[in-house]
Amino acid sequence: MKSRTRWQSLYWKRPLDCSKDWKFEVHATDINERSIATALAGVYGECSLRNTGPYFRQKYFTAIGDKLTITPQLKAGVRFSRLNLFDDAQRGSIKAMDLIFCSNVLIYFDAASKTQVVQELSRALLSHGYFFVGAAESLYGISKEFQLVHLPSATAYVKARAAGEPQGVEHG
Repeated sequence: MKSRTRWQSLYWKRPLDCSKDWKFEVHATDINERSIATALAGVYGECSLRNTGPYFRQKYFTAIGDKLTITPQLKAGVRFSRLNLFDDAQRGSIKAMDLIFCSNVLIYFDAASKTQVVQELSRALLSHGYFFVGAAESLYGISKEFQLVHLPSATAYVKARAAGEPQGVEHG
């Protein structure tokens, strides 16, 4: 959950502002306790926000001296916890997700471990769900359960639908 992962809630919160009936939760995880503590504090310097536009800065941060703090409203929608992707029980607690961001995690795993982790995360992802990995990562040769999709500002994978399942969400 390096700093870029903590911001995923910001980018997905904006469209949901218009959808008051939707339930929106962010489960932010990391294996490193110090990263979790930093995310919980929600206090960042200018360098951490260098790629964050003015809209998000104004809407989701409060300036305190030379630092920016995440607003309590945004922080309230995020649950932080430690997660070891090699622990079957911990991995098994991830269920019914629409989006999974696993950015710059798989690059540290060997091929067999990548396959195992991606297979388990695929089980946790709903069939219309999106799986995001880091720019240097790919599911090529790891899983055939996903289709590569190019979004306006990202590349992701969408989980293939089960046979006979209705279309529902378009992936255009």
